Amino acid sequence: MKTKQYARLLSLLLIFSAGLFTSCSKEIAADPIAIAKATITGAANNPTIWRLTEVTVNGSAESNFSTISSNGSNTYMITFYQGGSFKDSDGVVGKWDVPNPQALSTSYVNLISGVEVLQSYLIEESNSNILKLKYTYQGKVIQLTYVTTGK
Repeated sequence: MKTKQYARLLSLLLIFSAGLFTSCSKEIAADPIAIAKATITGAANNPTIWRLTEVTVNGSAESNFSTISSNGSNTYMITFYQGGSFKDSDGVVGKWDVPNPQALSTSYVNLISGVEVLQSYLIEESNSNILKLKYTYQGKVIQLTYVTTGK
C-alpha cells in the first residue's frame, strides 16, 4: 500500500517538476527600443563617442565638413548618454530619445540663435562600430555616418 502511495507521490512530483521546468524555459522577447538605445549609448560607465566620418547630401559625399562642425573636418563628435542627454564636440548639449527602433530624435537650443531645435533621424544602420542616420533638410536628403572612436 505504501508503495502505491510513494509511486503516486513520485508521479505527482515528476508532473509538477516538468510543468515548472517548462514554464521556466520560455524565452523573453528583447525590447527592440532598449536594444537600439543601448547600441547608441554604449555602457553607462563608458559611453560610446561617435566621430562623424562622412556626410552625403542627396547621395553625393560632402567634402566641406565645416558646415557641420565648428571644429573643422573629421573632428565632430557626439556622445549619447544613458538617461537621454547628449553632448557634442561643439559644446551643444541636449536631449535624445528613440521613439521606435528605426528613429532617433534630438532636441537642443541653437547656440547662435537661442532657438530650440527638434530633429528626427531615420536610423539606417546601428551597431557597436557604426551609426548611420538620415534626415531631410530643405528638400535635401542628408546622411551622416559615424564610427566609434575606440573610446
